Amino acid sequence: AALKTCQQKAGEFGSKTKEAFSKENLDKTRAAAEVKFNELKDSVVTGNVSIRMLAMAGGFALLLASFISFVRNLFALEFGGALLEFYTCCLGLIILVLESQVKIFPDHYLKKLHTYALFLKYVWGRGCLYFVAGSMQLAEGASWTGYVVASMVTIVGAVYIYTGYQTAKKLATIKSDVTLATLKEKFDEMGSEAISSDQFWELCTNLDIAMSRPETEAAFLLLDKDDSNTVTFEEVRLWYTKLGPQDIIV
Repeated sequence: AALKTCQQKAGEFGSKTKEAFSKENLDKTRAAAEVKFNELKDSVVTGNVSIRMLAMAGGFALLLASFISFVRNLFALEFGGALLEFYTCCLGLIILVLESQVKIFPDHYLKKLHTYALFLKYVWGRGCLYFVAGSMQLAEGASWTGYVVASMVTIVGAVYIYTGYQTAKKLATIKSDVTLATLKEKFDEMGSEAISSDQFWELCTNLDIAMSRPETEAAFLLLDKDDSNTVTFEEVRLWYTKLGPQDIIV
């Protein structure tokens, strides 16, 4: 009786899944996703969008899409596909841990990630991870929804890598353009001992440092050595006084 009930539930789940992924629903999803995808692309090009928020949105969407595919593959007894979706699901969770500016996960998770995968501390390292995660989802041949999610994460990864490279070049010129005393003066004007990413963007604007929003976020990630999602002047000073070829890698 229990087996029959499970089979009945599985049949109901399969019918609902089939209905959800019908051609009509997929076409509607595809049309809506293409609109959002174009908006995302335009925002990235203008440089006024937060790449960390994009990564958060991509990580959440990747986690959700891969979990749904994981369950669907399990019911279809496609264990190889389920295993790949499980890995992708884990990557989506890692993205959320890395990019969460609100402490929705305990600090020790992030510290363990940076301890065992040091490359994730760098912007280019995160970009490589996101590019691989998106590519895996693309390779799994998902629905149009999954395809758009995977494309978004892949593009975010590419943007991270490119932004890290551009930011490294700009940071190399800051020491010759801005004195430490000026940095201290402008930092104190922010009215806080530790500033957030948004405040750091305002600080760069006040210093007439020509960096886009994604580039200031990349610089912020470099300065935030303790992963507190805030930057103190001491962290700025340590970076400034040790500035050299090995210190501008983002």
